[in-house]
Amino acid sequence: MSEKTYTLFIPVGTTSIYNGEIGKLPESGGGEADNKELLEMAADYRDDADKNPKLYTRLFDKLVEAHSRFWGLNDALTCRKENYAKSSAELTSTRLFLDYMEELPPKDEDFEERALGKVVLLASAGNEGRFAAEVVETVMKMPNYRLPGTGVTVEIKAIPGLDVEFVDLGKVLPPLVDQFRPNSKEECAYFNVTGGYKATVALIGFLAKEKRYRMFYVHESIETPILLNEQTGRMKEAKRRRHAW
Repeated sequence: MSEKTYTLFIPVGTTSIYNGEIGKLPESGGGEADNKELLEMAADYRDDADKNPKLYTRLFDKLVEAHSRFWGLNDALTCRKENYAKSSAELTSTRLFLDYMEELPPKDEDFEERALGKVVLLASAGNEGRFAAEVVETVMKMPNYRLPGTGVTVEIKAIPGLDVEFVDLGKVLPPLVDQFRPNSKEECAYFNVTGGYKATVALIGFLAKEKRYRMFYVHESIETPILLNEQTGRMKEAKRRRHAW
């Protein structure tokens, strides 16, 4: 019998562009690089009302380079809370969750699905949201990020209006999930609600119980994912074993 897979949906905010320490490295990972130029470029981008992606290819390349360099370090550095601002909320929290799934004992009734099949980045349809999601997508596909297994796909799904107006996710999200998870008996849907826009996260929480989606997030004060039981609403902190510090 083949291993059951899960699809990971990740609402994407803008931390992949604007986190203040992107481009810096932990002291034990090479030292604090100067990221002043990158911050200035990101600030110029933030101030540009149009944010035409054709005008910001250099910013895109520098962001991808900075994130990739950071994820080339040891997990004991990249997954420490004092280094969270050196990458994006989506990349850091997903890495913590993937590590947790790899560390589970052979039989765990709460996590029957062990193999990651797909990653779907839920982005707003505007230039800024798409730009941020493309940074995350590009980094996730790079060797330094070390997605588990082989054949894992990463793609972006844009939801118009996600960042600027109310979107009825009750109508939008279930068909979208079914599109990427046609066999719901064999594929579980997980949502990483660490990043993204706060209204989106709240609406996903309401849907999780009805649709039996699973959710997790990472708070800035801890170094493990918080798992939400979609049936009981209870939360529990995942226990890490591999990277003890």
